[in-house]
Amino acid sequence: MKKLVLFSLAFIVALSACVQNKDAEMPEVGNKKYYDITQITPEGSRTMSLVTEVSDINDSTVTFTYNYTFLDGTIFTDTLISKKDGEDSQIVSMKALFTPQLMMFNRDSIEYVEGTEKLVYKNHLEENTVMDPARLVLKAKDNGAEVMIELSVEERNVYAVEEVTTPAGTYKCIKSSENHVAKIGDQEFFSKVVYLHNVKNDGMVRQTIYNKAGEATLDAVLTKEE
Repeated sequence: MKKLVLFSLAFIVALSACVQNKDAEMPEVGNKKYYDITQITPEGSRTMSLVTEVSDINDSTVTFTYNYTFLDGTIFTDTLISKKDGEDSQIVSMKALFTPQLMMFNRDSIEYVEGTEKLVYKNHLEENTVMDPARLVLKAKDNGAEVMIELSVEERNVYAVEEVTTPAGTYKCIKSSENHVAKIGDQEFFSKVVYLHNVKNDGMVRQTIYNKAGEATLDAVLTKEE
């Protein structure tokens, strides 16, 4: 189940953190997007499929349903409620963003120390700009010992619009990236996430995650829309 969760979170974060152009087409209930998600390891690559569907919309939230299908036929279903913070931005929990790193701790043992618990994403990104970073310090118990945890999202850059081609077609996309750094005790976990979102309707077209050496570890690509 842990591998299922890691796949799920890596992709859900991208969708919950997506940009929203003020002139973009609004999603409708029943809209579906199909993706291939490839996890890349030194031992080889594994690809799973994902179907996302808009299952509910109201004035303040959009609910997405995710259906993952693995190579062995296993199906895993998850949901995400994307909340908006007014009309100018939306927010994502820092703890949710770093769930894969925090899974080693009992949830009840994690305590807030300082910093921001919410990461803000603007609903309209301007090309060639920088978004504010965020930092959260926590402490937790591990076999009775106290462990300090520092989570940060850094170098949040927005780049120029570019054309991106996938099996679903060619799209004009706004490109952005950010670094996720988790320092847990004397260990450090790093990933750079690159997002490409359709300027027309805000849908995610591609997301690639890189390690500190610049090697891709996960690649998610849009294959079809309905």
